[in-house]
Amino acid sequence: MLSVSSTKPGILRPFTTRHDLDSQNCHKVVSLAVFIVTNILWLYYFYLLYCLLTAPFYFGPSHPRSSVLLVGIICYVAYHWIKDKDTSFRGVYLNKMLRHASFWSNLFNYFPVQMILSDELIEYSQKNQEFSTSGSDDVQGHRCAFSGLPADRNYLLCYHPHGLMGQGALACFGTEAVGFSKVFPGLKPWVAIHPAFFRVPLMREIVLSLGSIAATNNEIRYQLDTEMCGEKGNLVTIVPGGGMEMLESRDDSYTLYLNRRYGIFRLALETGSALIPTISFGETKVYTVIAAKRGTFFRRIQDYFIEMLGVQTFLFYGNGLAPYRRSVNVVVGAPIPCDRVSHPTREQIAELKSNYIKSLTSLFEKYKVYFDPEAKALEII
Repeated sequence: MLSVSSTKPGILRPFTTRHDLDSQNCHKVVSLAVFIVTNILWLYYFYLLYCLLTAPFYFGPSHPRSSVLLVGIICYVAYHWIKDKDTSFRGVYLNKMLRHASFWSNLFNYFPVQMILSDELIEYSQKNQEFSTSGSDDVQGHRCAFSGLPADRNYLLCYHPHGLMGQGALACFGTEAVGFSKVFPGLKPWVAIHPAFFRVPLMREIVLSLGSIAATNNEIRYQLDTEMCGEKGNLVTIVPGGGMEMLESRDDSYTLYLNRRYGIFRLALETGSALIPTISFGETKVYTVIAAKRGTFFRRIQDYFIEMLGVQTFLFYGNGLAPYRRSVNVVVGAPIPCDRVSHPTREQIAELKSNYIKSLTSLFEKYKVYFDPEAKALEII
């Protein structure tokens, strides 16, 4: 369900709740229960995975159960590595039924997660109405100026900050929890996640069904390059900060690991994809992350493990199994058009990066007064 917020001028707020969460305690109970059950199921999943892998040693190599399990494991691995090895970047498993499951709305209503369309995005939509796939500006009986984004190009949406798990990115772009298909009709969403998720049995089938792809250059390029995928209207969501940004999660600060990121801007120019800056208020508040301060010996060790091995070494906590119940507000900025350049120069990449950072900073300063007035200035490292 989509609705228009009248409390914050110029903001279109899509969400899926049927009632006001602040006045309906039942939603809090349901959302909390869903989160607890989800965590328990994850623990049980890893327990079953452990039992599956150790069963041959437990029963003995000659036991019939061991033979069946070994054959099953060999067949699954063979299918994964030989027949189905390219699905992590082609995204052929996208399942609309799983994306639209009501489970996701109940899960993310725990915070809740909300998507806010910025004034800049609405203005961009008005200028490109003739190319938009949305034929009406009437949403649930409310008149709104946003009519979608043109589907005649591909988009690279950069989500900031990473936080611990990127709940806002998953809710808004990885599922239909906030009504992505209603807000951006005609666009096909893809979310780039850590390649390790595609190496875990059964989990890879889930993330593939949600439209996830591996967060590597080749995989993202395939979805953005119209010559490679043969499609337009793809919207790929990435979290540029990655594991390094996870270590910077603090309640009162917004620190983005972006100074050393040039690949996304080169990729946008090489594929001619529009860059969409997106800032999430509250993403870093749902968990408390315990990490060493920058410049210390232990922090250098943590940085090494993340950059070289891709392993996060830090502690975190929330409300027991569940995170803190704090609102996550995802503000989507206006696309930054990029002309296709086969071999962009350093100057072109630097200019695009500078424009992107200016747009992102402006977006943060404009909307923090609504969603996090006590936030410090945006820090880019």
